Amino acid sequence: MLHTHTSLDFAGSFGEWEQVSEARAHAAAIMLLKKFHSAVCTRGRKSDASKTKGRKTAVKRDARIRAADAEQTVLSLEAEIAKVSEALANPELYLTRDGAIQSGILGISWSV
Repeated sequence: MLHTHTSLDFAGSFGEWEQVSEARAHAAAIMLLKKFHSAVCTRGRKSDASKTKGRKTAVKRDARIRAADAEQTVLSLEAEIAKVSEALANPELYLTRDGAIQSGILGISWSV
C-alpha cells in the first residue's frame, strides 16, 4: 500500500488492498471534516468571547453614565442644601412671625 510517500507491505489481494485504501481515504476525509468543524467552532467561540467583551463594555459604559447622573443629582442636592442652610442661618428670619413660619417651611423641606 502506498500512502503519503511511504511504502507498506500488504499481505492481502489487490481487491482487499483497494478496500483498505478506500477506507483510509474515507477516514482521512472524516478527519479533515472534523478538523474543519473544530476550526469553525473555535471561531464561533472567539466570536462569543468578543460578544461577551462587547456586553461588558456596554455594561461599563452604562455604569459610567449612571454614576455621572448620580453625581449630578448629588451636586444639585448639595446646592439646595447649601441654599436652605444659608437661609436658616440668617438670624433675621426668626425675628418676625412670617420669618418663623418660613424657617419652619424651609426646615420641613430640608428634612424630607
